[in-house]
Amino acid sequence: IVGAISWWLFDETGQQRMRLAIWLALAMVPLRSLGRLRLSALRGLGRVLQAQTPEMILRPGLFLAACLFVTYTWDGFGPLTALGLQIGATVAAFAYGAASLRRSLPREVAAARPEYDTGSWMASAWHLMMYAGLYTLLLQTGVVMLGALAGESEAGAYALTARSTEAVTVFLAAVNNPLMPLMSRAHARGDTGQLQRAVSRGTLYATTAALGPAIALALAAEPILGFFGEGYGQAVT
Repeated sequence: IVGAISWWLFDETGQQRMRLAIWLALAMVPLRSLGRLRLSALRGLGRVLQAQTPEMILRPGLFLAACLFVTYTWDGFGPLTALGLQIGATVAAFAYGAASLRRSLPREVAAARPEYDTGSWMASAWHLMMYAGLYTLLLQTGVVMLGALAGESEAGAYALTARSTEAVTVFLAAVNNPLMPLMSRAHARGDTGQLQRAVSRGTLYATTAALGPAIALALAAEPILGFFGEGYGQAVT
């Protein structure tokens, strides 16, 4: 659906690059979705570090290294090149994560007979799909609207500013990932005391860790954004 809409919206001369970028980005959607499924499986097995390594360390690390290499060895670096590098990093991270899951699965899983409850899964999947879709739309609405009203440069500056705030939320993810399996086990045992302690400590740890980046962004937003290039520092206003 998104591909068809992009084909209709960007059919004018000079907009083919935008249409190509959208179609290339769509290639990452199934990989990212399957990657989230693999992450949940590894986390359920108690392999929290292995679950996070492909998406939190390997994919951004490969992408950054590839961008630095191309920047210093080639003069034609542009948006489509960056998108291609992102796709390559996503494929590599997905392959690594799939291999990690295969090595981590107990032998009993391979020998177990699968059972399916399609009706219950579909009922839950519909609500989760709506939530994930609306949440993603909410995150990108500002960039899309600003790009349509003010242009690509302003939208890019806004996107960088919005993404810089993820330095604060990354600590929330770092606490949530090991915390969720612990909460699930405590809930399954009916141990409300451990569940309460886990939630309280997780909230305290995440808030304390996020204070440093939040204060840094509040006090030095302009030089931090200016590090990414001339003109980005003005995105503070």
